Amino acid sequence: MSITSGYQQYMRKYRVLVIPKTGGTGLDVSALRCSFYVDKSVSETPNYSQIAIYNLSRDTISSIKAGDTVILEAGYENGNYGMIFTGQIVQPHIVREGGTDLVLTLICQDGDAFLNSSFTATTISAGSTHSDVVAVCTKKGGSPVQTGMLTESLATKVLPRGKTLFGRSAKYLSNVAVAAQSQFYIEDGVVNIVAASDYSANKAVELNPMTGLIGTPSQTDDGVSAQCLINPSIKLNTLVYINASLVAAKQASASSETAVAGINTDGVYRIVKLVYEGDTRGDTWYCTFEAITQSGAKPDGLVGDATNPWR
Repeated sequence: MSITSGYQQYMRKYRVLVIPKTGGTGLDVSALRCSFYVDKSVSETPNYSQIAIYNLSRDTISSIKAGDTVILEAGYENGNYGMIFTGQIVQPHIVREGGTDLVLTLICQDGDAFLNSSFTATTISAGSTHSDVVAVCTKKGGSPVQTGMLTESLATKVLPRGKTLFGRSAKYLSNVAVAAQSQFYIEDGVVNIVAASDYSANKAVELNPMTGLIGTPSQTDDGVSAQCLINPSIKLNTLVYINASLVAAKQASASSETAVAGINTDGVYRIVKLVYEGDTRGDTWYCTFEAITQSGAKPDGLVGDATNPWR
């Protein structure tokens, strides 16, 4: 199936790969019909997905176990394509749909083992930094994970005395993030601790009807909510640019509001929640997101309409 965006037509592309927790060759089920729902947010709860695979053989279904890793990639041929979710299977759930199709739904979570089970038991010496705390919690716990974006201020916050770490690793990372006025979250198995000042000042994904924007974005109390075609370049904390003229203003509520703030005029937002939905044999193939107004991190050139390269 193809999707028309602007004046070009792109063919959908996707891959669903199941990798056994015991290791070995992954199982690629992309030749079959798949539908998926992926929910991500910058919170300290595991990201979640449901991936339905149609008409696998009984033998193949029995080989897929809880704890196996799933990699979901989606996008377009000759366009944006890449991973939109990776995590571990919590439950392989089997149903028969419509009396004919055998459907295996993989209930998956991203980072659940680390967030809820990883335990750190060690001591760190006086003079250690919050970066050292992150290192021991992510590398020495029961479920070691990789680190992604870490705010630079972690390296400058020094512990005045030694400290014993004995508890959930995620709890210590959460405490470190609070001290650094940052947000701790896991995306695709990677720990991030990010402050508002960390976002790149010259990178953003432009969204308009020619680049995949669907319908009319809506102003929210903190920014904007919108929908676009699946674009794996859009991840949590990605900057997006939406021209203010494309955004529908929020209507004031007579019972609780006397005025509503104006629409963000510079058009730059950062993603705080993502929902991907797709059906490889149906029409669904889009991303719904919530984004908050991003102050202090505009792409280069956003100084006025005359020099704005985004318009």
